[in-house]
Amino acid sequence: ASKGGGGGGGGATCRMLRLGKTAFESFLTMVPQIRKTITSLMTQRTAANMASAPIFAGVPPRQLDIVASLFGMRAVEKGEVILRKGELADGLILVSSGLVSVFTTESVSTAHGAQARDIHLATLGAGSFIGESSVALGLPASASVRGLQPTLLLVLPRAQFGALLSIVPTISAALQRGCGPSRR
Repeated sequence: ASKGGGGGGGGATCRMLRLGKTAFESFLTMVPQIRKTITSLMTQRTAANMASAPIFAGVPPRQLDIVASLFGMRAVEKGEVILRKGELADGLILVSSGLVSVFTTESVSTAHGAQARDIHLATLGAGSFIGESSVALGLPASASVRGLQPTLLLVLPRAQFGALLSIVPTISAALQRGCGPSRR
C-alpha cells in the first residue's frame, strides 16, 4: 500500500491486489460479468492495435472487432525467443508494440572449438507479422525471432487462421506477398 502524495491524490490510500493466474481465472469463473467486460476491453484494445498494421488498412471497424476477437495477447521480455528457426509457428503473430530481432545462428570455428554466433537479419516493430509463412504455407521458420525489449504480441492461433481468411479474404494475398525469400 502507498499513500497518495503530491499527485493530486489528496492523501488517499491506494492499494494494489495481485492475483496469480490460477486465482484470477477462478475469480473470472465465479463472476462471469467481469470476464465478459475484460474480454470486451481486450478485444477493443486488440482492434485498436491491429488498426495500425498496414495489412488491416481499409478493414471496416466492425470486421476488425471480429478479427480482434480471434487474437490473444502475449507479452515477451527482452531476449525472450518467440520463434525458433526450423519450427512451425503456433500461430500468426503481429507485433503490437515493441521491437523484435529476426536472426539466424551459425557455427564459427575458433581456437577453442566451434561457437555459435547470431547473425542479425532484421528488426521488426509494430505492424509487422511473424510466422506468416509457417501458418499460411505450412513451412518451418527460416529464422529465429526474439524480443529486443518488452514487446506486446497479438497471436492468432493456427486453428483460427481459416476464420480470419473468411472474415477478411484479402489478407491471404497480402500474407503470401509477405512470404517471399525473407520469410520468418
